[in-house]
Amino acid sequence: MTEVQELNVLIIAGRWNAAIFTPEWISKYLLPNQDLDVQVPENLLGSMRVSTKDIRISVANNRLFLTRRNTASETLHIVGEIAVKVSQYLPHTPIQAFGINFLYEESKPDVVSAFHSHGESEYKMFEKIGLKIDRFETKTSFTHEDSELILTIGQAEQKMKFDFNFHFTAKDLTEFQQKFEPTKITSLRDFSVKLLEDVYALQVHRQGDKQSI
Repeated sequence: MTEVQELNVLIIAGRWNAAIFTPEWISKYLLPNQDLDVQVPENLLGSMRVSTKDIRISVANNRLFLTRRNTASETLHIVGEIAVKVSQYLPHTPIQAFGINFLYEESKPDVVSAFHSHGESEYKMFEKIGLKIDRFETKTSFTHEDSELILTIGQAEQKMKFDFNFHFTAKDLTEFQQKFEPTKITSLRDFSVKLLEDVYALQVHRQGDKQSI
């Protein structure tokens, strides 16, 4: 199973002023001494999309998107540090919530088949009467520490996806700072990997890794 590399790993919903997030401001306060790539916004009301080789920062639709561009633990920590800096430099920005996200994919037929054999009895019944599963999706919500974990499991053709969304409420950036620290993203990634291993007997491989994580 592969962890998807480029992903909006941290999203903070609030009344962000997109005009603040210029390449100059990001270079000065968030990513000093970095080579930055600047792209036009996908949303006309959004900010420029400012990237390094590891991360991307953008604002659109009242959301701050911190995107990781690889699965390295160091990259996740950098994303966490940037989020803390934003909360310190823009402390009066009203927010409502933030989410930490991970996405895993599997397309090997034997693994997909094993998942259904390991899963609910109705899938086995479908197979007995000659029905092949082409597409399905399940969504389950759990309470995990101070977050709501929404786990979406889906299959389209022969590719399975496991989408983890850890949802946190926060009325302002002061509360965000109380609930978040730079290591939070890495620890939740470790939890999601352990859940896949313990519950579904699935091992996750990061791009470039020789060993499972």
